[in-house]
Amino acid sequence: MYERSKDVIRESKTIESVTKELTGGMNEISSKVDHINDAVPEVHTIIEENKENIDGLVQEVSRFKIE
Repeated sequence: MYERSKDVIRESKTIESVTKELTGGMNEISSKVDHINDAVPEVHTIIEENKENIDGLVQEVSRFKIE
């Protein structure tokens, strides 16, 4: 019975170690997702600004008549 208790303790430590690794990995993923969530609105803003700039450029270029 003593050997079984040692096995259970050893396996419990293994499970605890794996759980800590998984928790660390999940925290890292969560941090990366937060960065992505912060970046998406910035990218959207840049896209909108580029669209406005392109529309303005098209209007300026359309003034020139090419024959």
